[in-house]
Amino acid sequence: MPVPATVHLYDLLDEPLRQWLEQAGRRHRFPAGHTILEEGEKGHNMYFLLAGECEVDIQGEVVNRIRSGELFGELGGLGEGRRTSTVRSSGPVEVLEISRQSILHVMEQSPAAASALLKSLATTARAISGREADVRREHRALRDVERELLPDTAVMVDSRRFSMEYRWQPLTWASGDYCDVIRLGAERYLLCIGDVVGHGAQTSVSMATLRSGLRTLLSVDTRPAGLLSRLDRHLLRNGPRNMPVTLVIALIEGSRDATVACFSTAGCHGPLLYRDGAVASFGKTHGPLLGYGFGEDYDYGETCIPLRTADRLMLFTDGLSEARKGPARDDMLTVPGLARLLGKVCANCKEGALEHLFLAIDGFRLGYDAGDDATAMLVTVH
Repeated sequence: MPVPATVHLYDLLDEPLRQWLEQAGRRHRFPAGHTILEEGEKGHNMYFLLAGECEVDIQGEVVNRIRSGELFGELGGLGEGRRTSTVRSSGPVEVLEISRQSILHVMEQSPAAASALLKSLATTARAISGREADVRREHRALRDVERELLPDTAVMVDSRRFSMEYRWQPLTWASGDYCDVIRLGAERYLLCIGDVVGHGAQTSVSMATLRSGLRTLLSVDTRPAGLLSRLDRHLLRNGPRNMPVTLVIALIEGSRDATVACFSTAGCHGPLLYRDGAVASFGKTHGPLLGYGFGEDYDYGETCIPLRTADRLMLFTDGLSEARKGPARDDMLTVPGLARLLGKVCANCKEGALEHLFLAIDGFRLGYDAGDDATAMLVTVH
């Protein structure tokens, strides 16, 4: 949304007040391309543009132009807040820098100038509010797209051997956590959970690239280790640069004779297994993160676990195990701490275990801010 032009406040001043202001302020001459105000910096003063023209940009996009006689920087200057945009000279310019105290004096001496300045501030505030509303709408749209990519628990609705629940808790409007469940056949499912290193919209791009690549590669290979090697090459060629991914893939299969989970990990912790009141941790990673090209000739290997009735297998991102209750080294939950919480929850909850686990993690944090997305999948064997 364009920033509206500021009124020509300078033209409303009478000659004595204009002379007083010029004596109280400081004149500057700047060449073309000079940055007068920087977006995000602390605002102290404001400026009249006496000659020339300036452009206003927000996050690198030019949204308005300032012309001779206009006041700019008034929102940050009067409020002593952060600058909401960058102002740069389009050609040679002359500006008058004035302090907050000086402009307040002008407003006291000239009701017309005070009225014009207040209207200008209101218009600028409305423009900023409109831009923020646009950004919020974009954020909601991205969140809706990410929700569409979350797994469909209905794929296990006909299973007699397994049931699954998951919980996805993004830190911000864009999440780099990925989870998926894919039905490969009767009582045969592929579970995936991963974490794109970083935050923001680019992590969502990597997550979507990972998801589409995995589903494409299933026509070639369904074994976890083979999929990791192929996904490493896929992300290197098609994903954003320097945004590696941690991923665990588990293949669970159930038959009359045996039920087994085989998994492989890339740069992350393996699953936790709840059985008979105790939790086993499979922590050693099988290989490096995806997206660097290390896996092209790398055998990630697999670990296979026989499963029994009432077992619960949890895949998770490090947003759970690295939850904190403070900044000190010992304030992190850690994987053993997460395993203890999982054991307590599973012992007391037949349904909704992940909801109670996330509540327990929130209780551990004692109000300390979450530092990462947190996602988990829990499969129960029947």
